[in-house]
Amino acid sequence: MISFTLIILKDPSLLNSIADFTTQKITWPAQNNKIKKYSPDHFSKNIHTDKKIKSEVTVYPAQECLWSELKQTLGNIKSSHALVVKEGTICNLDFFPDFIFNRIGVDDILDYSLIGHILDKKERYYNLHNQMFLINVDHWRQSGSPTFERAKHIELQNVNRSQENFHDDYTPTAIVKGEGKQTYTQNTAQGSQVISALLENEYLVRPFNEKERFEKICCYDHQDTDPQYSDQLTTIFKWLKSPNENEHNIAYINATSLRPKSFKNNNNIIVSVASPTNLLARLQNYKDVRKVIFYDISLPALIWTELFFKNIKKYDYDVAKLFELYSDCGGSKFILDSHLEFESYRYDVKEYADVIEHLSNCDIEYRFGDITRPSIYTEKNLGSKNLSVGVNFTNVWEYQRNVLRKDDIEWFEDVYVPMIKKEREFEYLL
Repeated sequence: MISFTLIILKDPSLLNSIADFTTQKITWPAQNNKIKKYSPDHFSKNIHTDKKIKSEVTVYPAQECLWSELKQTLGNIKSSHALVVKEGTICNLDFFPDFIFNRIGVDDILDYSLIGHILDKKERYYNLHNQMFLINVDHWRQSGSPTFERAKHIELQNVNRSQENFHDDYTPTAIVKGEGKQTYTQNTAQGSQVISALLENEYLVRPFNEKERFEKICCYDHQDTDPQYSDQLTTIFKWLKSPNENEHNIAYINATSLRPKSFKNNNNIIVSVASPTNLLARLQNYKDVRKVIFYDISLPALIWTELFFKNIKKYDYDVAKLFELYSDCGGSKFILDSHLEFESYRYDVKEYADVIEHLSNCDIEYRFGDITRPSIYTEKNLGSKNLSVGVNFTNVWEYQRNVLRKDDIEWFEDVYVPMIKKEREFEYLL
């Protein structure tokens, strides 16, 4: 019986906005801690696979962990296979069943114990890239449950690799077990001991093939990335492509607001759309704020906002310098033409230095999604009912690129807001 668990690898080096967006884009059928079972008849009638499925397939709920926790997480799961996907990875297909059964295929699921990006690191042995791989958990356990960490002074199985590469000379198209072993005195690459142990125990390992490789992208920074975040920004901006006039992937960099309002309460939590200068102008009472949550349907806006709070002080509060980073990575296509024409990014925010300093030391989250969703304002999401909440909606119910119905605001103001106010101190600005 084949069974699968999705393991999402946390990546602390990613911008939080990119990590959240890409995690939200991962599709997996076992939701809300429920196990799903698929009979052979279900596959034959409802789901196309490259070959006939002859036994029941079980899908377990997704797990999350760091790379350093992967061995423990794999050791605790019940499935025969695990699909490990790093935050920052986006696939054109649903992972289950399309990528697993139709790109990788039933035969290779059964024949190969490890399928992923296998990199030839020469004197550091072979590397299992963390962006994504499928591993047979039963075979991994039978090989001694090897660690995924690097190691020094370790003996590893020799490998014969193809002469052909996918691109550079470290991307072999195939590897097999070689004769004998070799001791590696320097730090080996990540996943080296897993590759070695599987091959030593006569299990098959292969790199992703061309079709599998081209179904996905992965955001990450190389070790020598300068400036920081530029690799991941370039990758995600290229994938997003250029928006047309009606799409929601717009970032507002201008300083002005047509709604000169400010919060009256001394709020502990601020929930806002991703428009940093708009929020700063409205946040005169800020010293009790402990947490800020930005929600937006525009990933470019979330990225701009996160870069703002992470970098603006370093740029001496000069927004033009921040825009240069954003633009150099391909972000200018998400800015309105009128804002580019009038160079609306040429201003500084020194007047808000104290507010920025305070908020930068708060817990800030960047979440992809609609800020009007009722689930946002529950105790599960916001925490204790003793915490006062202020929400910066701005013009979301009037915004032409949004997907809200204009009459939704009637229900929100007349029905839902009174419900929230029974639970906690709450205010909002339009």
